[in-house]
Formats: sequence, structure tokens, C-alpha cells
Amino acid sequence: MAGELTRWLHRIPTWGWVGLGLATIGGVIIIATRSAQARPLQPGERRLVVLGDSLTVGYLPKLRAWLPTDEILGAGYSGKMVAAIHAQGASFLEQAPTHVIILAGVNDLANGKTAEQTLQALQAFWADAKAKGAAVVAVQLTPCAGHPSF
Repeated sequence: MAGELTRWLHRIPTWGWVGLGLATIGGVIIIATRSAQARPLQPGERRLVVLGDSLTVGYLPKLRAWLPTDEILGAGYSGKMVAAIHAQGASFLEQAPTHVIILAGVNDLANGKTAEQTLQALQAFWADAKAKGAAVVAVQLTPCAGHPSF
């Protein structure tokens, strides 16, 4: 599929290297998604799903280093609010996680959502993850002083 995308993007002359880069990234995402199919867990094994905003991208490699025996899946969605992260990360929740870590909410507040609206979106996300049988860990919102929206 990534090859088809590359061929398609190269038909558009103005895309040049940008098209190739996007096709490569698309291929990596497709491969990562396909390799992330749930396998049966052995007793005592954990499958962690980590979903959140751009800060999550930095935490994924650290978690993999800290917990090398655990299967860790997930993604960080830069600039996305809780509801969008929940929707885009839904496929990860289908991977039979034992634990779900959610790091989101700052973008909601930066984009004018109230604390109550943000909490409601987080609670819906938590409820969905718990319904899949996972223990849910919600990471406290990080400090964001100095951001132009605050």
C-alpha cells in the first residue's frame, strides 16, 4: 500500500521530495499498525497503550526503555484535543490492553475548552478504555505557563 501511495504522489510534479517523505511516513505508519496486532498475552505479561497529545511522543521511547518486558503501543497526536485523540486512537484500544495511559487535555484548554468540558472528554475516554478491561492511568496535565493561549 505504501508503494501505491508513493507512485500516486510522484504523479503530482509539485510534490517532489515532500511526496516521497509523506509516502515513507505513511508506509511506516501502516507497517507499525500492522505489526501492532494483538497477540495473546501470556500470564503476567502486560500490554500498555499510551495515547495523548504531542508530549506523548517523547514518553513512548522512555516507557519502552523503562519497561522492556512489556508490549507498549500508542501514539501522540500533535495539537489534537481529547476527543480527537480518543477517536484516532480507538484502534489501539482494540488491541486488548491491560493498561491504558492517557496524557491529554492541555490542547483543549489552549483552544478555549473549559476545565469541565475537558474533564468530560477525558472521562468518556477513560470509560471507553475501562470498558475494554484495561486499568487506566491518567497523567496529570503538565504545566503550560508561557503558552500564547494562556
